[in-house]
Amino acid sequence: MEKGPEIIRAGWPTFAAATLKKMEAGALEYGDVSFDVSSGKLAAEIEQELLDVVGWGFILWNRIQNLKAKLAELEARSGSIAGPSTPTSTTESLTQPLPMPLRISTEPSSTMLESWAVKTR
Repeated sequence: MEKGPEIIRAGWPTFAAATLKKMEAGALEYGDVSFDVSSGKLAAEIEQELLDVVGWGFILWNRIQNLKAKLAELEARSGSIAGPSTPTSTTESLTQPLPMPLRISTEPSSTMLESWAVKTR
């Protein structure tokens, strides 16, 4: 069997339950009128939600880029992220301290903003 269908079968019940819980909470909070909203208003609401998802995706992407840069700096200074000895298990790797604390920025770097500005002109 292919991996995709297995993942879907395994995860779908949890996803459906979370969606149901969210929809029920929304019905209580907003007065259970969602099924009466016009198609135009529904489309506008979906558009706003998609923009939110893309915006949060950019924030997460930026954090990942920052982490990658910090890890590269750390590896350049220490020779390896694992330090003097390589862990033998996942649990061991999670309990070993990093050689130095990492500071993570949630702000986009000026280079990233300049690059984005050039691409969008």
